[in-house]
Amino acid sequence: MNEPKASIYLADLTHTTVTISNDSFPLNIGYINAYLLKYYKNLKINLFKYPEKLKAELDTAIPDIVGFSNYPWNLNLNISFMKWIKKRSPSTITVMGGPNISYIPKDQESFLTSLDGILDFYCLYEGEKSFKSLFDVIAENEFDLSTIKGGEIPGVIFLKDKCSKTESRLHQYIPISRSSSLEEFPSPYQSGLLDEFFDDKLSPMIETHRGCPFTCSFCHEGHDSYKKVNRFDLQRVLKDLEYISEHVGDKVSNMMIADPNFGMYESDVTVGEYLAEINAKTGFPKAVFASTAKNSKERLIRISKITKNISMPLWLSVQSMTDDVLKNINRRNISIEQMIDVSKEIHKNDIKSYTEVIMCLPGETYQSHFETILSMVEQRFGSIMTYQLMLVEGSALFMNKKTHEKFGFVTKFRAVPRSFSDIEDVGKSIEVEQIVVATKDMSFTEYLKARKLHLVITTFYNRNAFKGFMKLVDEFKIDIREYISKLFDVFSANATFKKILADFIQETKDELFDNKDAVIDYYTQDANYRKLLNGEAGSNLLQNYSSLFFMKFSCELIDVLHATLSSFNLNEKASEKLEEVTRFYKNSLNSFLSPNRINEIIHDNFVYDISNWIKSDLPIKDFKKKNLRLSFYTSKEQYEQLNNYQIRFGKTEQSFGKILTRMWITDMMRKSEIIKD
Repeated sequence: MNEPKASIYLADLTHTTVTISNDSFPLNIGYINAYLLKYYKNLKINLFKYPEKLKAELDTAIPDIVGFSNYPWNLNLNISFMKWIKKRSPSTITVMGGPNISYIPKDQESFLTSLDGILDFYCLYEGEKSFKSLFDVIAENEFDLSTIKGGEIPGVIFLKDKCSKTESRLHQYIPISRSSSLEEFPSPYQSGLLDEFFDDKLSPMIETHRGCPFTCSFCHEGHDSYKKVNRFDLQRVLKDLEYISEHVGDKVSNMMIADPNFGMYESDVTVGEYLAEINAKTGFPKAVFASTAKNSKERLIRISKITKNISMPLWLSVQSMTDDVLKNINRRNISIEQMIDVSKEIHKNDIKSYTEVIMCLPGETYQSHFETILSMVEQRFGSIMTYQLMLVEGSALFMNKKTHEKFGFVTKFRAVPRSFSDIEDVGKSIEVEQIVVATKDMSFTEYLKARKLHLVITTFYNRNAFKGFMKLVDEFKIDIREYISKLFDVFSANATFKKILADFIQETKDELFDNKDAVIDYYTQDANYRKLLNGEAGSNLLQNYSSLFFMKFSCELIDVLHATLSSFNLNEKASEKLEEVTRFYKNSLNSFLSPNRINEIIHDNFVYDISNWIKSDLPIKDFKKKNLRLSFYTSKEQYEQLNNYQIRFGKTEQSFGKILTRMWITDMMRKSEIIKD
């Protein structure tokens, strides 16, 4: 057979309306492109990340095939494009692929039926092999849809055109084996296929392995099909990193590792060593986001030490510390003893760290959720990322409706933060997610209280924002549970924040709808769509409000921390230390976001060397000095790093919230330096 002539568009779209919603390279479609070209060298394939560019190209010419990656953050954007394409070119074949779909045939048929006439095929599991399987059949049948759908296509599901009234229309999944050797997939980086995405906006992303051995029921990768872990050749990974470092430019300073469990293998240490080597030569990357393995603590600590000049936080997610809850979600955490050991190493080596906690898990109460958060605070993890339980397509919790009934799930729907668009001619699209807001064990009132607790943790604790105050809690021997509870109360009663917190709770209620259609119907109305545009709705509320606090009320935040500690009846010496720490933080955050911050230097006198005390394990009394004068300044590196993020994402509260997922607040605060006579 002669090689077919075909034009193909592959799109891994992100919304860009208020900021770039998903800023990662389109690595997924890059792999599909590279794999297809391995067999069909003359295919014309274009890749797209931005919807505006896709629309501009479609206005010029509509290709033979258009494929879309399907995630919770771009499903409806994809659908809006498919409707527009099919209306203008019914013969164009439309394809979707990705994890945002149920594995239950009945659910799959329902999904495809809802898109009947606009979506032709869905590729399951590894997209490279299933898309090639589909293209082989398309080429063999010369793009005739009815003929193509009359046969079998391994790895692909679709609706049959012809079947009896009693027969299911779904052409069910025919297994296609996962690749045990990932080397059969050429590198899209080294092939040059991703060069156009080095655009000073997107974050480069790599994989070192695929698959996850764990079976967490809230995650789509808990499915049996993902159990087998396959790895890319180490030298190939290192060459990808080298290629990225040579092409990334000087505006983007971060990158991502897409592995579900980075650090699981000894080869990952070599990856860490190579990242450190590249950083020493080029200054890139300054930050790496990687979801790290939960059972490889020693190896992760080694990697963190190796990459000490790179912001590469160690992730040790627990979701819950309640044994019964962990059983309900098919999860096992490392022991508390192991966690304490990890915590000690984290602090000893000044390693940035994250943990994750999910509320409304089956069997979780408000009190047990609170205890999990307190346990993580006790271990002094740098950030405790708090989430609502999202029912993800393909996850066991989504598919198992008996679990919903057993634990009394009450679910609502809301707009996915920053994920909406209004493309000319294509129209409006709003992404929607389903979350659990109450169970038989946690009421909706407790859900709202937990959300407020999450805001307290996000603002006052996460990213070591006010680590000095936490060190005083330890030195003053204040019970951490009592301190967090008191902080919660003082914050809630503060004159500056009381009204803002009421707004936060109201928005938390207002963002919830009874079904998907209600969300879409509401926000596609022009007046309500404007709420999305101006940030009144459709944002990540924790990020938005904590951003607001830091951008406009940082001094008042410090006052809350001061008032909380003062309420514990401190003696004169303790009060003196508290006053010093309070003044240190006010200077550190003074105009820290000012456009002219690099030229603004603050001087102040201190009794204690607060900066070095914060970095140490010693008591503050050991840092008492005579005639200590400090200057507070913003370094050139700080200025440029934040400025580059602001260029990429913007300067609004929503944008700053996005930046805080890439850069810690402590990296933005003014540095301090002792002024020598």
